[in-house]
Amino acid sequence: MIEKIYKNKRMVVCDNCGTGQECYNWADVMEFMREEGWKKKLVDGEWKHFCPECVKAKAGSSGRPFGRRKL
Repeated sequence: MIEKIYKNKRMVVCDNCGTGQECYNWADVMEFMREEGWKKKLVDGEWKHFCPECVKAKAGSSGRPFGRRKL
């Protein structure tokens, strides 16, 4: 999840394990997630955010990250 913590500051938190990172603004959050390998997925109309460790763990258990269908 991405939370507003103070004025323009934001915090991205893994919806699986709770790992988080504070960023200065929304653009910094998006840049951080892209550079660090975070993934986001729309679940029941709400965006879920996953850290690289949870992405790897999920991919290892099913062979495909977050249940993506093989085309």
